[in-house]
Amino acid sequence: MLGTGNEIASIGVIIVFWVLVGGGVGGCLGWLRGRCGTGGLLGVFLGPIGWIVVCVMPATPEAEASYRLAVEREMERQREAEANRRLAAEARDERADAQAREARRLLAEEAAENELRIQLAKRST
Repeated sequence: MLGTGNEIASIGVIIVFWVLVGGGVGGCLGWLRGRCGTGGLLGVFLGPIGWIVVCVMPATPEAEASYRLAVEREMERQREAEANRRLAAEARDERADAQAREARRLLAEEAAENELRIQLAKRST
């Protein structure tokens, strides 16, 4: 016996929701393992149990290679970023050293000028 129109509509909404969410999550999990279609189908038919099955399935060699390549690229990016930070720190240190040398030079010149003024003042008195 069929139910009322509202009951059938609500069952239809639940089925559509189950298919979209179950298949979408299963497909995403499967994509990470190199098995997008399998994950989507397991998600549609088994829901969360299918998601677990997809997660424990072995990854395809292509997916493993892709993951290793992504990890290597990220590690290289981090190495480059660290090298750039070190170079920037060295440049800051060099600028600070140059500023300190210039300040010492200016102080020495000022001290020499003051000494010369003192000597000139002594001679004129």
